[in-house]
Amino acid sequence: MGVDLFLNGHDHIYIRSTVKNDIKVNTGDGTTYLTGGTVGNKFYEYIPARSDYSTDFYTDEEDKQVFSIIEFNEDSIKGTAYQKQDVDNWNSFKAVDSYEIRNTLREGKSVTDYTDVPANAWYYKAADYVTKNGLLSGDKAYTFGANKALTRAQVAQALYNLAGQPKTRAD
Repeated sequence: MGVDLFLNGHDHIYIRSTVKNDIKVNTGDGTTYLTGGTVGNKFYEYIPARSDYSTDFYTDEEDKQVFSIIEFNEDSIKGTAYQKQDVDNWNSFKAVDSYEIRNTLREGKSVTDYTDVPANAWYYKAADYVTKNGLLSGDKAYTFGANKALTRAQVAQALYNLAGQPKTRAD
């Protein structure tokens, strides 16, 4: 769909997750889903099930309200979530999460989006190739991670991408 950011709200819960084709991906490589809290009173107990696999950031403390500030420009969407630290002090909010979604869904990610791939790096052309061809999307949102070992899951994903993401069937 080409949607960069999906916003939702729920009382005191803050959850951020990025997904593409039902798979968790780095921020900027799919649609980022954000459930941002409000600063209102709580009316019930709620302890949701969550998955570290699909969640980038999560906080749910009943007496610590959350709100988000989201800034938009033609190059990116930047967000910061603030959480109240002291129930009795309305000036006790502190930043608990921040993210940036660069305008890469429309134009595709480029090797120059990575902060750790200098133009003179010996692996620059390889990083450029796997990025342009959608084989790998980096270690984190804007970090390629050339000095880190690939996991089996990353290799499997790269091979699946190389094969054109063919339909699979459940056994």
